[in-house]
Amino acid sequence: MAGDDTFSLPLASSLPHSDNQRISITLEIGETIYNAGIRSTPANVYVWICPDLKNEFGRRVSLASALINNGFQKNQLVNLDIEGNLAKIRTTN
Repeated sequence: MAGDDTFSLPLASSLPHSDNQRISITLEIGETIYNAGIRSTPANVYVWICPDLKNEFGRRVSLASALINNGFQKNQLVNLDIEGNLAKIRTTN
């Protein structure tokens, strides 16, 4: 079941972030837009996308489910395009 999977998306630490705080972003996966967040901690050398998203109706969706529903697989390399507060996850080609 997709909700049981865990996906991790470590990101470059050069993104705007604040340790121990969730920073809101808009995340586009496929054609779907989600409210998401990024986090960092002093113990990690990277920033990551939080695993809990909200869809356009305000319903909780896991990052794993959103990725699987858009054809992504575990350990798949992806591109992350950043445009201001919008992050777009795309397949690598």
